[in-house]
Amino acid sequence: MRPPCIFITARFRSGSTMLWNIFRQIPDVVAYYEPLHEKLPQWMASRVPPQASHPHIDCYFQDYPPVEDLKQHHLAEFGLCRLYLESDESYPPLKNYIQYLIDCRPVGRLPVLQFNRVDFRLAWLKAHFPETPIIHLYRSPRDQWYSSIADSPEALDENPDADPYLITSWARDLCRQFPFLARPYIRHAYQRFYFLWKLSFLVGSRLADLSVAYEAILQQADFIIPQLLRIGHLEVQKNLETCKSVILKRPFERWKHYRSEEWFTGLEQECNEILKKTGLEEDLGKKPLARIIAENRDYQIFSADPAVYTWAIQSSQSAGIQHQIISEEKEQIIQGHEQLIQAKEQVIQGHEQLIQAKEQVIQGHEQLIQAKEQIIQGHEQLIQAKEQIIQGHEQLIQAKEQIIQGHEQLIQAKEQIIQGQEHAIQDMQRHPVRLLARRYLPSGLKEFIRQKRQVFQPRLGQLEQYAPRSFDSSQCDSAPQSSTQGAGLTIALVTPSFNQAGFIEATIKSVLDQQYPELDYIIQDGGSSDTTPEILMQYRSQLSHVESCRDRGQANAINQGFRHSSAELMAWLNSDDLLLPGALAYVARFFQDHPDVDVVYGHRVLINEDGQEVGRWVLPPHDNAMLLWADYVPQETLFWRRSIWEQSGGCLDESFHFALDWDLLLRFSEAGAKFVRLPRFLGAFRVHAQQKTSQELQGQGARECTRLRRRIHGRDISDQEALYQLRAYFRKHLMYDWLYRLGILQF
Repeated sequence: MRPPCIFITARFRSGSTMLWNIFRQIPDVVAYYEPLHEKLPQWMASRVPPQASHPHIDCYFQDYPPVEDLKQHHLAEFGLCRLYLESDESYPPLKNYIQYLIDCRPVGRLPVLQFNRVDFRLAWLKAHFPETPIIHLYRSPRDQWYSSIADSPEALDENPDADPYLITSWARDLCRQFPFLARPYIRHAYQRFYFLWKLSFLVGSRLADLSVAYEAILQQADFIIPQLLRIGHLEVQKNLETCKSVILKRPFERWKHYRSEEWFTGLEQECNEILKKTGLEEDLGKKPLARIIAENRDYQIFSADPAVYTWAIQSSQSAGIQHQIISEEKEQIIQGHEQLIQAKEQVIQGHEQLIQAKEQVIQGHEQLIQAKEQIIQGHEQLIQAKEQIIQGHEQLIQAKEQIIQGHEQLIQAKEQIIQGQEHAIQDMQRHPVRLLARRYLPSGLKEFIRQKRQVFQPRLGQLEQYAPRSFDSSQCDSAPQSSTQGAGLTIALVTPSFNQAGFIEATIKSVLDQQYPELDYIIQDGGSSDTTPEILMQYRSQLSHVESCRDRGQANAINQGFRHSSAELMAWLNSDDLLLPGALAYVARFFQDHPDVDVVYGHRVLINEDGQEVGRWVLPPHDNAMLLWADYVPQETLFWRRSIWEQSGGCLDESFHFALDWDLLLRFSEAGAKFVRLPRFLGAFRVHAQQKTSQELQGQGARECTRLRRRIHGRDISDQEALYQLRAYFRKHLMYDWLYRLGILQF
C-alpha cells in the first residue's frame, strides 16, 4: 500500500534539488521544494526563478497551495530555530504545517517533501508521522564543502564564523545540544561544517528508511532509482527513464583545487576525536541526547563551558537575528550570563577537586550504569504491566457494553412480545370467528383453508416463491429499444465486490451487453482473495475504472466508486445481481422524457445461484407512505439523478451495512424527490447461500431497520405494526401481481 507521503532529508549542496526533481517527473507525485525555508512565502510571491546550477527545472513552487493560504500556516522560525527535536517534544505549529501540505495534495497523488532543515528532527518526524518513510541523502563532505564556498573560498580562511549556507546560524541554535559547534572549539569554518555533516550523517543513516549517496545516484542510476520509487510504491518500469533524464553528471573530488588532503584530514580527525570522546559517534540516533550527555562526563564539561553561551550571544548580536523565539531565549541567556561569569571562578576553583574525584566517579560509573539498566528494565516491566491492565480494562468495558446491549435487546424483545400479545387480543376482539375456526375446525379443513390463503398472500419479501425454472432474460425486454435511445444522458454505475468470483462475470456481462454508449461502469473491489482480480483484468479495457484495495464496507466502496464519475444518472449493482436487457436505455429515455422525475425503479426477477428463476416481485405504483414502514424497492432496479443525490448529502451513510439503500431512499424523500415505479422488469436479484442480505436479515439488518423506524417515528416499531400499516400497499400489490399472472398486465 502506498504511504501517505515521503520525506527527503539532506544537507545543503548535497544533491537534494536533483532528488526532488527526480520525484517531480512522476505524474503520481506532488513535490514540495524546501517547505521549511524561512523565505518561502516571499520567494513564491516574487516567483524566484531556478538557479543556473539547477538544470531541467522550470519552477520551484508550482505544486504548492496558493501563497496567501500557505502564509496562514508557514512560520519563518521553522528553518532557523528549534533545529533539534527529540521524539517526545511538542511543536504543534510545525506538525500542523507539515500535515497541511500533505492534505493539500490532489487526490491520488503522493506528496514528497524535500527538507534541508530536519537533520536533527528525524526522531520527532518518525514519532509524529510514523507511516511516512524517510530518504536520507548525503554527499562526500569535502565536495559538498567546496560546492558551498566555490564562489569565494579565500574569505573563509580568516573568519571561522563565516556563514556559508547557514552553518554558523545553525550552530547558534544547536550549540546548546552540541557545544563544540561554538567558536572556542573551531579553528576553521570547515570544522563547523564537518561537525554538522557528520552529526547529520550519523542520525540520517540510523533513523532513515533508505540512506543513499549522491555519488551513487550519478554512477548507479539504474540500481538506485528503482529503490527510491519502490519506497513510495511507484511504478519502476513506467518512470525509470523519465527520472534518469534529469540527472546531470558532475565531476568528483573538486575539493582538491582548494586544499590538500592532509589539511582536510587534520581538521576532520580533530572533529572525530571530539565526537568519539562525547559518545556521539557511537550513540547519536540510537539513544536520546539527554541520555548520552548523562552517561558522558566529558560531554557534561563541554555543556558547562560558559564560553559557549557567550559566543552564542555575541554571534547572534553580530548577525542581527530578530526571530521572536531566539530573542526570548537570548534575554534569558543574558540574564543568566552574569551569574555564569560569577560562578566561573568557583568552577575553576572546584575543577581541581573534580579532577581528584573523577577517578572515584569513574569507578562508581559502572555501578550507576548497571543500576540504571535495572531501573530501565523495571520500567519496561511496569509499562508492560500497565498495558496489560489497560487491555484488561478495555475488555471489561467491552464486556459491559455487550451486557448492556444484550439487556437492551431483551427489553426490546419483551416489548415486542407485549405488543404482539396486544395485537393478538385486538385481533381476537375484531375476528372472534377466526379464533373459533382455529380451535374447532377439523385439521383437514384448516389445511385446505391454509393452502388457499397462501395463494392470496403477498409475494413481496419472499425470495423463493416456486421451484426453480429456466430463465430467459431476453423475454423481460418486452419493449426493446436501440441502445442509443436516451444516450444523451450519462449513467454512472458502480459495482462493489468482495470474493464474488462465482457471480461477478455474469454481472459484468449483463452491464456491458447493454451496449449503452454514455456509461461510466466502475468496479470497486475490496481486495478479493479469490479469482476476482483475474476476472476484472479480462474486462479492464471495457471498464471506465477498476480498483482493488481494502475498503470499510459496501457503502464505503460505493462512495469511492462514485467519486470517479460525474454522470447525470447514478445507480449501483451488486456483484451477484444482474441488469436485464435494455434496462439502461429504457431508464435513460424515461428520465429524458420526464425531467420532473428524480428517482425510478422497476419490477424484480428472483434467480438462484444457477441462474434459474425462483420468483418475481410485481410492485404497485410508488407510494411514499410505504417507505415510512419498510423498503420494498428492488435495489438492483433503482436509478436516480445526480441532483437529488447531492441535495441528499452526496454519499451513502457508511454506518449502514444492510439498510443503506432504505436510508438513501428516505433521504431522497425528505429532499422532496419525485419517485416513479416503471412498468418493466429492470433487474434480477440473486438468492444464494453466501448472500449478505440473507445472513444479516435477522441480526445487523433487523437492528438497522429498527434504527431507521425509530428515526422516522420517534419510537420503536414492531414488525407486526409495520405489516399492519402496510396492508393497503399489499392489497395493491396483490391486485397487480394477479393481473400480471393472468396476463392482463404485461411488463
